[in-house]
Amino acid sequence: MCIVGRNLLKQVNLPPHIVQISRIDFRLYHSWQASITKIKTKKTMKTPLLTLLMALAISFTCCAQTAKGTKMVGGSGYGNFQDGFGISLTPNLGYFVIDNLALGSGVPLTYSKRDNYRYIAAGLQPFVRYYFGQDSQTRVFAQANGIVLYGGDKSTYEGVERTTSYKHHTLGARLGVAHFITEQVGLEAQLHYNYNFPDSNPSSITFGFSFGFQIHLLSSASK
Repeated sequence: MCIVGRNLLKQVNLPPHIVQISRIDFRLYHSWQASITKIKTKKTMKTPLLTLLMALAISFTCCAQTAKGTKMVGGSGYGNFQDGFGISLTPNLGYFVIDNLALGSGVPLTYSKRDNYRYIAAGLQPFVRYYFGQDSQTRVFAQANGIVLYGGDKSTYEGVERTTSYKHHTLGARLGVAHFITEQVGLEAQLHYNYNFPDSNPSSITFGFSFGFQIHLLSSASK
Protein backbone atom coordinates (compact mmCIF):
# COMPACT_ATOMS: atom_id res chain seq x y z
CA MET A 1 0.00 0.00 0.00
CA CYS A 2 1.33 3.46 -0.89
CA ILE A 3 2.37 6.06 1.72
CA VAL A 4 -0.55 8.41 0.90
CA GLY A 5 -3.08 5.64 1.42
CA ARG A 6 -1.46 4.60 4.73
CA ASN A 7 -1.50 8.15 6.10
CA LEU A 8 -5.10 8.63 5.03
CA LEU A 9 -6.19 5.53 6.92
CA LYS A 10 -4.43 6.77 10.06
CA GLN A 11 -6.11 10.21 9.86
CA VAL A 12 -9.61 8.77 9.41
CA ASN A 13 -9.03 6.47 12.43
CA LEU A 14 -11.01 3.55 11.02
CA PRO A 15 -11.49 0.29 12.92
CA PRO A 16 -8.66 -2.27 12.59
CA HIS A 17 -10.68 -4.74 10.49
CA ILE A 18 -11.60 -1.98 7.97
CA VAL A 19 -7.99 -0.92 7.81
CA GLN A 20 -6.96 -4.51 7.07
CA ILE A 21 -9.52 -4.78 4.24
CA SER A 22 -8.36 -1.48 2.78
CA ARG A 23 -4.76 -2.69 2.78
CA ILE A 24 -5.82 -5.78 0.86
CA ASP A 25 -7.73 -3.64 -1.68
CA PHE A 26 -4.64 -1.46 -2.26
CA ARG A 27 -2.49 -4.56 -2.80
CA LEU A 28 -5.00 -5.98 -5.29
CA TYR A 29 -5.10 -2.65 -7.16
CA HIS A 30 -1.30 -2.48 -7.48
CA SER A 31 -1.15 -6.14 -8.55
CA TRP A 32 -3.79 -5.52 -11.27
CA GLN A 33 -1.99 -2.38 -12.47
CA ALA A 34 1.33 -4.29 -12.74
CA SER A 35 -0.36 -7.06 -14.79
CA ILE A 36 -1.83 -4.53 -17.26
CA THR A 37 1.61 -2.94 -17.70
CA LYS A 38 3.18 -6.33 -18.49
CA ILE A 39 0.49 -7.13 -21.09
CA LYS A 40 0.99 -3.77 -22.82
CA THR A 41 4.76 -4.32 -22.84
CA LYS A 42 4.36 -7.77 -24.42
CA LYS A 43 2.04 -6.40 -27.14
CA THR A 44 4.47 -3.59 -27.91
CA MET A 45 7.36 -6.04 -28.25
CA LYS A 46 5.30 -8.55 -30.25
CA THR A 47 4.65 -6.28 -33.26
CA PRO A 48 8.30 -5.57 -34.24
CA LEU A 49 9.18 -9.22 -33.57
CA LEU A 50 6.54 -10.45 -36.03
CA THR A 51 7.66 -7.86 -38.58
CA LEU A 52 11.26 -9.05 -38.27
CA LEU A 53 10.27 -12.71 -38.67
CA MET A 54 8.19 -11.95 -41.78
CA ALA A 55 11.06 -9.96 -43.32
CA LEU A 56 13.48 -12.82 -42.67
CA ALA A 57 11.05 -15.33 -44.20
CA ILE A 58 10.62 -13.24 -47.38
CA SER A 59 14.38 -12.70 -47.66
CA PHE A 60 15.04 -16.42 -47.24
CA THR A 61 12.45 -17.36 -49.88
CA CYS A 62 13.78 -14.91 -52.49
CA CYS A 63 17.34 -16.07 -51.99
CA ALA A 64 16.32 -19.76 -52.04
CA GLN A 65 14.82 -19.43 -55.53
CA THR A 66 18.29 -18.95 -57.05
CA ALA A 67 20.36 -20.64 -54.34
CA LYS A 68 22.99 -23.28 -55.05
CA GLY A 69 21.40 -26.69 -55.66
CA THR A 70 18.06 -25.35 -56.96
CA LYS A 71 16.75 -26.86 -60.22
CA MET A 72 15.03 -24.78 -62.88
CA VAL A 73 12.45 -26.27 -65.27
CA GLY A 74 10.50 -24.23 -67.80
CA GLY A 75 10.71 -22.74 -71.24
CA SER A 76 10.15 -19.77 -73.54
CA GLY A 77 8.66 -19.16 -76.92
CA TYR A 78 7.07 -16.82 -79.43
CA GLY A 79 4.68 -17.00 -82.35
CA ASN A 80 4.22 -15.39 -85.74
CA PHE A 81 0.75 -15.34 -87.24
CA GLN A 82 1.24 -12.95 -90.13
CA ASP A 83 1.01 -14.48 -93.61
CA GLY A 84 0.72 -17.97 -92.16
CA PHE A 85 1.52 -19.72 -88.93
CA GLY A 86 4.82 -19.97 -87.08
CA ILE A 87 5.79 -20.96 -83.57
CA SER A 88 9.08 -21.51 -81.72
CA LEU A 89 9.27 -23.20 -78.32
CA THR A 90 12.34 -23.92 -76.19
CA PRO A 91 11.75 -26.11 -73.12
CA ASN A 92 14.75 -26.06 -70.78
CA LEU A 93 16.32 -27.56 -67.68
CA GLY A 94 18.89 -25.78 -65.50
CA TYR A 95 20.83 -26.22 -62.27
CA PHE A 96 22.28 -23.54 -59.97
CA VAL A 97 25.94 -24.48 -59.49
CA ILE A 98 26.42 -21.50 -57.16
CA ASP A 99 24.03 -18.85 -55.84
CA ASN A 100 22.39 -16.93 -58.73
CA LEU A 101 24.36 -18.78 -61.49
CA ALA A 102 22.64 -21.58 -63.43
CA LEU A 103 23.92 -23.91 -66.15
CA GLY A 104 21.59 -25.86 -68.38
CA SER A 105 20.29 -26.60 -71.83
CA GLY A 106 17.17 -26.03 -73.86
CA VAL A 107 15.66 -27.90 -76.78
CA PRO A 108 14.55 -25.39 -79.45
CA LEU A 109 11.65 -26.57 -81.60
CA THR A 110 10.44 -24.56 -84.58
CA TYR A 111 7.53 -25.04 -86.95
CA SER A 112 6.13 -22.71 -89.61
CA LYS A 113 3.69 -23.05 -92.46
CA ARG A 114 2.68 -20.58 -95.14
CA ASP A 115 0.72 -21.42 -98.29
CA ASN A 116 2.78 -24.14 -100.00
CA TYR A 117 5.80 -23.80 -97.70
CA ARG A 118 6.58 -25.72 -94.48
CA TYR A 119 9.63 -25.58 -92.21
CA ILE A 120 10.58 -27.81 -89.22
CA ALA A 121 13.73 -27.63 -87.05
CA ALA A 122 15.03 -28.93 -83.71
CA GLY A 123 18.31 -28.80 -81.80
CA LEU A 124 20.11 -28.04 -78.53
CA GLN A 125 20.68 -24.75 -76.73
CA PRO A 126 23.22 -24.90 -73.85
CA PHE A 127 23.15 -21.78 -71.68
CA VAL A 128 24.66 -19.93 -68.72
CA ARG A 129 22.32 -17.62 -66.79
CA TYR A 130 23.00 -15.17 -63.96
CA TYR A 131 20.38 -13.44 -61.78
CA PHE A 132 21.09 -9.96 -60.43
CA GLY A 133 19.81 -8.45 -57.20
CA GLN A 134 18.70 -9.99 -53.93
CA ASP A 135 15.52 -10.27 -51.85
CA SER A 136 13.19 -9.09 -54.60
CA GLN A 137 10.08 -10.53 -56.22
CA THR A 138 11.29 -9.22 -59.59
CA ARG A 139 14.80 -10.17 -60.76
CA VAL A 140 16.84 -9.16 -63.81
CA PHE A 141 18.95 -11.85 -65.48
CA ALA A 142 21.49 -12.11 -68.29
CA GLN A 143 22.06 -15.23 -70.36
CA ALA A 144 24.65 -16.42 -72.86
CA ASN A 145 23.85 -19.42 -75.03
CA GLY A 146 24.81 -21.39 -78.09
CA ILE A 147 22.39 -23.03 -80.51
CA VAL A 148 22.88 -26.04 -82.71
CA LEU A 149 19.80 -26.33 -84.89
CA TYR A 150 19.05 -28.67 -87.77
CA GLY A 151 15.97 -28.54 -89.93
CA GLY A 152 14.49 -28.55 -93.36
CA ASP A 153 11.72 -27.09 -95.45
CA LYS A 154 9.39 -28.37 -98.09
CA SER A 155 7.78 -26.19 -100.74
CA THR A 156 5.72 -26.63 -103.86
CA TYR A 157 5.89 -24.23 -106.78
CA GLU A 158 4.05 -24.75 -110.08
CA GLY A 159 3.52 -28.39 -109.27
CA VAL A 160 7.21 -29.00 -108.51
CA GLU A 161 8.08 -30.08 -104.96
CA ARG A 162 11.39 -28.92 -103.49
CA THR A 163 13.09 -29.98 -100.25
CA THR A 164 16.01 -28.14 -98.60
CA SER A 165 18.06 -28.94 -95.47
CA TYR A 166 19.38 -26.30 -93.08
CA LYS A 167 21.89 -26.14 -90.27
CA HIS A 168 22.36 -23.30 -87.79
CA HIS A 169 25.35 -22.78 -85.49
CA THR A 170 24.52 -19.76 -83.40
CA LEU A 171 25.80 -17.74 -80.46
CA GLY A 172 23.25 -15.71 -78.57
CA ALA A 173 22.79 -13.34 -75.64
CA ARG A 174 19.64 -12.53 -73.71
CA LEU A 175 18.56 -9.91 -71.21
CA GLY A 176 15.40 -10.67 -69.30
CA VAL A 177 13.17 -9.97 -66.32
CA ALA A 178 11.66 -12.65 -64.09
CA HIS A 179 8.68 -11.89 -61.85
CA PHE A 180 7.93 -14.52 -59.21
CA ILE A 181 4.16 -14.91 -58.82
CA THR A 182 4.64 -17.65 -56.18
CA GLU A 183 7.54 -18.96 -54.13
CA GLN A 184 8.63 -21.24 -56.99
CA VAL A 185 7.06 -19.96 -60.24
CA GLY A 186 8.45 -17.03 -62.21
CA LEU A 187 7.12 -15.40 -65.40
CA GLU A 188 9.76 -14.10 -67.83
CA ALA A 189 10.17 -11.64 -70.68
CA GLN A 190 13.39 -11.79 -72.73
CA LEU A 191 15.10 -9.70 -75.39
CA HIS A 192 17.58 -11.82 -77.37
CA TYR A 193 20.31 -11.38 -79.94
CA ASN A 194 21.57 -14.20 -82.18
CA TYR A 195 24.55 -14.40 -84.49
CA ASN A 196 24.53 -17.21 -87.06
CA PHE A 197 28.02 -18.36 -88.07
CA PRO A 198 29.06 -18.13 -91.75
CA ASP A 199 28.79 -21.91 -92.16
CA SER A 200 25.10 -21.69 -91.20
CA ASN A 201 22.42 -21.61 -93.84
CA PRO A 202 21.52 -18.78 -93.87
CA SER A 203 24.15 -16.66 -92.15
CA SER A 204 22.54 -13.71 -90.37
CA ILE A 205 22.14 -11.58 -87.26
CA THR A 206 18.72 -11.54 -85.66
CA PHE A 207 16.96 -9.85 -82.75
CA GLY A 208 13.86 -11.16 -81.05
CA PHE A 209 11.54 -11.01 -78.07
CA SER A 210 10.00 -13.92 -76.21
CA PHE A 211 8.00 -14.85 -73.13
CA GLY A 212 8.37 -17.79 -70.81
CA PHE A 213 8.18 -19.22 -67.32
CA GLN A 214 10.40 -21.13 -64.91
CA ILE A 215 9.59 -23.45 -62.02
CA HIS A 216 12.30 -23.36 -59.35
CA LEU A 217 12.56 -26.69 -57.53
CA LEU A 218 14.25 -25.80 -54.24
CA SER A 219 16.89 -28.14 -52.87
CA SER A 220 16.41 -29.62 -49.39
CA ALA A 221 19.18 -27.32 -48.09
CA SER A 222 17.34 -24.23 -49.42
CA LYS A 223 13.93 -25.03 -47.91
